[in-house]
Order: sequence, then structure tokens, then C-alpha cells
Amino acid sequence: MAAALVVAAAVSACSVEGGGRGGSNAVGVHLPPSAAPGPQGADQRTSIGTASQQDVAAGLRANGVAEPEYWAQVVLRNRPYPAEDPGLGKLRQVLAQQGADAPTTDRIVNALRP
Repeated sequence: MAAALVVAAAVSACSVEGGGRGGSNAVGVHLPPSAAPGPQGADQRTSIGTASQQDVAAGLRANGVAEPEYWAQVVLRNRPYPAEDPGLGKLRQVLAQQGADAPTTDRIVNALRP
């Protein structure tokens, strides 16, 4: 009887550990582009209108952008950006013209604000 209880407990523990994943961390679940990593509030993001190249690069680096110095240069070279563009449409166009893939674009846009 005791051996049966040990086996049942072991089987139960395996099913919870291996199959208990749910929500956004479940295998095969893809987050929408708007859920790309980025600072929590817009006021914590780096301003593309006033920030220095070093500050933009630091914001991009903190957001996991590969080659942050290069992308900071691209971003600032194409100033000015419209102040009333919460979706950063012009920035998205610039990044597309420079060959940024979708994940890189999402990380850059989510690190910056107008």
C-alpha cells in the first residue's frame, strides 16, 4: 500500500511540473508586438526628440536591442519626429528603410517616446 502511494505521488508531481505551464509563458504562445520588452511607463522611455545619442543607445541597450549604438545613430539622424505620434509611425518607417526586422523594430519603439 505504501509503495502505491509513493508511485501515485511521483506521477502527480511529474504532471504538475511538466504540464502545468499556462498563460503567456506556455510553449508556443507568442506575444503580440506591443508586448515586446520595454519600460513600464511612457515617461520612463527615452525621448527621441531631446535625448543624446548616448542616452538613446543606453535605452536601447537596456531593452535588449542588438547594436544599440548603430540604431541610436539611425534614430537621431532622422530627427525631427512628430511630437504627437504615440505610435512612432515615422520612426517605424525609418527602421523599415534601414532593414530592421520586426523584433528589433518592436524593441526600439518600445524603448522610445516622441
